[in-house]
Amino acid sequence: MRIIIVFFASLLLFACNEQKKDKIFEQTPKDKTYKNEVKIKSGLQEIERLSFRRSYAGHENLSGKALEKLHTSNPALETFDSSTKIFKKLNQLNILTSFDLVLSGFKDKKLGTQYLDNNRKIEITCNYDSLTMSKIDLAVTNENKKDLKTLDFNGDHIIGIILKDIDDDNVKEILVLTNYYIMNGDNYVLTILKYI
Repeated sequence: MRIIIVFFASLLLFACNEQKKDKIFEQTPKDKTYKNEVKIKSGLQEIERLSFRRSYAGHENLSGKALEKLHTSNPALETFDSSTKIFKKLNQLNILTSFDLVLSGFKDKKLGTQYLDNNRKIEITCNYDSLTMSKIDLAVTNENKKDLKTLDFNGDHIIGIILKDIDDDNVKEILVLTNYYIMNGDNYVLTILKYI
């Protein structure tokens, strides 16, 4: 008899907990921004994200110049369709050399106030401190319209930000390079944002 009572009491508690979980999920706001995500309401939209890696696995016995060469080498693209227009354009702009990311194009590149277009109508202002934060505040002004956006890279180190016209529409895209270390290798993420 005790076993039956304990069973039904457990069943009742389990059912109550499931109802609470359902309520919690219903109350969660749907417009929450996650890592590296740009809200669609903003005039800034992420159009591409590429991952690169420099692995140190199997190189434990390197020293001297060989070790220095490994640490200064460009990271390789992890997986991406090389037949796409964006891949070809990044190679044409020397952001990539074949499948390797050219890090020197991003090292210590800070973006203050510049223009996304040649007519100097779309102004972008970028504020961040790569040594203490992994957040970037972007402000894009186009005539009377001003778009503000904060990108949070959740602890990833910001290597640099550059402007390049990736899609040949005469409006430059914003390229943000971040990196983090995990499992015997440096990982780099190139996030490309477009002002629409």
